[in-house]
Parts: sequence; structure tokens; C-alpha cells
Amino acid sequence: MQIRGFSLCCHPVLDTIIYLLALAALLGLAGIMLYMGIVALFYQLEASSIQAGGGNAWKRLYRPRKLPVHQLSTLHQKFGYYKRLPANYQQRFETRMVHVLRKLRFEGRDGMVVTDEMRILVAACLVKLTFGYRLYHITGFNRVILYPEAFHSRFTQSMNKGETHAAGFVVLSWKDTLAGLAIEDDNLHLVLHEFAHALYLSHMREQGVDQRFSLHWPMWLKYVQHIGNMNKLRAAGFFRAYAFTNQAELFACMVESFFESPVKFNEKHPVLFRIMSLLLNQHPLKMK
Repeated sequence: MQIRGFSLCCHPVLDTIIYLLALAALLGLAGIMLYMGIVALFYQLEASSIQAGGGNAWKRLYRPRKLPVHQLSTLHQKFGYYKRLPANYQQRFETRMVHVLRKLRFEGRDGMVVTDEMRILVAACLVKLTFGYRLYHITGFNRVILYPEAFHSRFTQSMNKGETHAAGFVVLSWKDTLAGLAIEDDNLHLVLHEFAHALYLSHMREQGVDQRFSLHWPMWLKYVQHIGNMNKLRAAGFFRAYAFTNQAELFACMVESFFESPVKFNEKHPVLFRIMSLLLNQHPLKMK
């Protein structure tokens, strides 16, 4: 058929292609909407479950993991944080322990033989630090090196109790690790200190940390960069002098005090304690 010199004809192949493209676009849009709905549901579940000890509700959709009896016994006997958790949070802690132990590689140096108990106690400290997070394993840190006691560092050319390296490993003196675990209120906890450095480094390198840390970090940074606040922190004497070496050490020492002396921390620096609670998504005062 011709109209004013132009031919009109049907192109079945072209029509089919257009139809398929339109269908693909509709399916893609539906898929995006479904994905956003699922994500929104997960975050709603997560937000509704934030209680003492932190954590996330949607992890409950996965099958809980069990530690062997002897490993669970170590937690009960030697890890006070775990013992103070409610039963449902103990189950979550145990599940996370299973996953963290699969990721962490342990090495002994200077004759140190790494035992199962050492692995359990160090891994438990990591789970404790990140228990309020959905992303509870620190990205890029999968290796722990243990020395019998303080060791000579080829990086600092000094005797150290612990080190955290950007290459993705933490070095610990086992003697000082045990000392930190034995006394729970002296604000000295080597493993928490070094894993706090790992968390800090992971954030600085933008490797991926939990959204809660990223969201509240600017609040912490603003507080400690205020000259008046820093002068008050120094004058109060709650944090040891070493904390004021640099920003990374200040954060690590605050983590130690947050878990070891939450009552005194809150009494002396209530605003900062609240910021740390938001940053770590934990409330240790409710666990005492």
C-alpha cells in the first residue's frame, strides 16, 4: 500500500525485537523493585533487633553454627563477655566464632606452638569488638602471629607487645594477651587494642566496614579534633598518656576503656561514651 509516495509495510522481526526489549525492561524494573524491597526488609529486621550486645536480626535466617564442646567450654570458663550475654546472643556469638575461626590463620614464632585455646580466645576478642556489626569480620585482616612474649620488631626497631600491619596481619605477645584477658577493668587489653587498629585501618583504606562505623565515625572525629575536648580528655587522666600519641592510638585506647571500664568512662566523658556506643553499636553498661 502506498500513501503519497511512501510505502507502509509490516516488519515482524523488528516488531519482535521491540517487544522483547520492552519485556526485558519491565522485568529488569521488577527485579530492581524486588531487590530494594528485600533489602528494606532486611534492614527493618536488623533495626528492630538492636538490643544489648548489638547484632543483626537477619542473620537468624541462616542456620546457627555450633562450636565443638571443648571450644565452647573455653568460652564459658575464660571469656567473661560471652558469659554475660543473654542466651540468644550467646548463640549468635558462637555462630560468628565458627565463621571467624575459618577465616583467621594463626602462626607461632620464637618457638610458640599455637593451641586451640589460643585460637579461641583471640578470635573471641575479634567477635567481641565487632559484635554490634552486620559485617563482623574486619576486611583484609586474616592472619594472626603469636610470640611467647614481647618481641623485637623489624619495622619499629623496638621491643613491642603488639603490632597491626596494613598488609593484613596482627602480631601479639601471648604473655600480654593473657594479662589483658585476666584483668577486665584495667583498660589494658592487647588484643582489643590491636584489632581496633585493624578496624581503623580498614576504614581509612575504605576496604569496607560496617555502615554503623562509617555513619558515626565523623561524629567521633569531630569530637576528638576539638581542642577544648582534647584538653579535657588529657586533664581528666582517664586515658593513659600513650592514647594521645596519635589518632589511631587514641581510638584503640578508647576501645579498651569502653569495654573494660564502661561505668567510669560514662561518668567522666558521657558524650564521648555515647559516641563510642553508637560507633561500635554496643551498650556494655547493660551487660554489667
